[in-house]
Amino acid sequence: MWLTIVSFILAFGILSTTVIAEVPPQGKARRIGMLLGVSPDFAAPYIATFRQGLHELSYTEGQNIALEYRFAAGKGEPLSDLVAALVRLPVDVILT
Repeated sequence: MWLTIVSFILAFGILSTTVIAEVPPQGKARRIGMLLGVSPDFAAPYIATFRQGLHELSYTEGQNIALEYRFAAGKGEPLSDLVAALVRLPVDVILT
């Protein structure tokens, strides 16, 4: 659990200073792929905090940023399949 929390904090810090440091031009949304090793229910409050941080940086999901989630916990799919699914998407960055 703590590893997941630390991962979110580190990922947000890295993301906010590199990939999304500049708001993209109007009409071009950044796409972030997120591979989470927990269930959607467990991740919900952390994702909400992440979205709030993005909003504070002038990013709004559905307008200038898109988030793609893949959850490893509780799924029968191997982790490699989830990674492959994210890699096939046109994402700017993948967070784990």
